[in-house]
This record gives sequence, C-alpha cells and structure tokens, in this order.
Amino acid sequence: MAGGDVMSLFDEYHVTEYLFENYDMLHTQGASWLMEEIENYIGEHKK
Repeated sequence: MAGGDVMSLFDEYHVTEYLFENYDMLHTQGASWLMEEIENYIGEHKK
C-alpha cells in the first residue's frame, strides 16, 4: 500500500491511537508480530 493509503486506513480505524496507548507492550514485539497485530486490530473493528 502507498503511505497515504496506510495513513487513511490508520485514521479510519484509529490505529495510531491504539499504537500510542499500547506502546509499552507493543514496542517489545518484533516487526512481523506487530504487523499481524495491526491487521487483527483493523479486522476486529471492521465488523
């Protein structure tokens, strides 16, 4: 995805806020895990 598309998606589902609020736990994980967590988070909020 293009950067602008990612930001639109993050804005729509409040992903940036989620990342900020859960930074202490999330920053200890690897990049692959974090990408999967973001995908799951968006998927849960699409319902």
